[in-house]
Amino acid sequence: MDSDDDSKMPLTGSGNQFVLYKRRWYMLAVVVMFNISNAMIWLTFAPVANYSASFFHVSETAVNYFSMVYFIVFLPCCVLSWWVIENMGFRFAVICGTSINAAGAIIRCLGVYLLTHPNDKFIVVLLGQILAASSQPLVLSMPTKLAALWFGDHERTIANTIASMANPLGALLANAFATVIVHDVSDVSTMLVIFGMPALLAACMAIFGFTTSKPLTPPSASAMNEPTSFFTGFKQLITNKHFMLLTLATGCGIGLFSSISTIIQQLICPQGYSDVIASIAGAVLIAFGFVGAAITGVYIDKTRNYIHLAKSFALLVGLATALVIVSSNIRSQPVFLVFSFSLFGFTALGLLPVMLELGVECTYPIDEATSSGMQWAAGQLIGALMLVVGLAASPDLTANQIAHSSCLVDNTGSLQPVDLMYPTIVMCLFCVVAVILFVMFFQTDYKRLKAEQNMVTNQSVENVT
Repeated sequence: MDSDDDSKMPLTGSGNQFVLYKRRWYMLAVVVMFNISNAMIWLTFAPVANYSASFFHVSETAVNYFSMVYFIVFLPCCVLSWWVIENMGFRFAVICGTSINAAGAIIRCLGVYLLTHPNDKFIVVLLGQILAASSQPLVLSMPTKLAALWFGDHERTIANTIASMANPLGALLANAFATVIVHDVSDVSTMLVIFGMPALLAACMAIFGFTTSKPLTPPSASAMNEPTSFFTGFKQLITNKHFMLLTLATGCGIGLFSSISTIIQQLICPQGYSDVIASIAGAVLIAFGFVGAAITGVYIDKTRNYIHLAKSFALLVGLATALVIVSSNIRSQPVFLVFSFSLFGFTALGLLPVMLELGVECTYPIDEATSSGMQWAAGQLIGALMLVVGLAASPDLTANQIAHSSCLVDNTGSLQPVDLMYPTIVMCLFCVVAVILFVMFFQTDYKRLKAEQNMVTNQSVENVT
């Protein structure tokens, strides 16, 4: 690897140097594009569930399966993905993941353009959705690993934040463009083509530009060490009580965010809110999340005060979830609705990269992909349970509710919408309980930071003697 134009950062107190390769930003761009494209495929149909239901001649509940498969497929694929990243190499994982993701996008397009029967289209598009979903465990586990392999110790949280926030950015783009593209049932097929392009771009970027798993010279002291072997590290993780508590809290936040992102249009349409308001609420949910993540990322890289910031933001997440419950069940208050979703996004997504980095600090020297992957797995499991149980327990809207709603219905009852108020309340309360437990009982040493300090100190002593 050519490093003629690389910046160098000397190891304090020693004659050694760490190297920050400029191409690390290209590596980050590949993971970002992978994250964006995968999230766009995930939430393709959620913002326009009513039109999608008509396009495939199914119920809106059936349309939710396009998003729910991401939760379901994640669980059997997650352990394999962590093993692949650690044992097959980061480059192999990126190329493999982006290729599978692109294949899923292509199958979705072929399904809607080559088949004529709506039920056949639904099945093939769902198969493409499942294939893309199988690559999600890889991409969600990559940000902390990429940050550790390629970025310096004062860049890791920012790099992790950028890569992690690319996933909600993809969700934001899906929410924004779906309602712009789809004005009629026939526009759904066009939307699939447009949403598939980022997946093809990510695959090309990975195949032709991702040339190595890690730099020749490490960017930090901790990057010099080999991580604990996969199975040994996995056993240590599930017996680490503080990490499991952290995982529960992170998982509840991810699960709640994913669930609300999936059902937002169906959640607020009974109160008379249009698809446009649903799209705006979904957009501000993520846009303000970027602001929160930028603030927490810069703060953590400067102060390293993970626990204090995590607990403070966790309390704010609890407050924001309460506002979401209230606003989504009040009619004719769009400003309050948008405000509550923006506060939830600011706190929940602002907290996410901090929790992922805190997981690494809590479990070092276990592989970063495994620790962050377990937090994501918990989020997918909790999100799946929230959606499956919540949708199954949701009653149909009453005639009076339908009269005041903007939900799409037909005379056959195949598009009969459901009342998601009570499942949403249960989801939010579950998240609040997890927040309280985390704030009260979580504590850990910063193991990676201490290890880096010790390595610097020991190296200095060796040079003197």
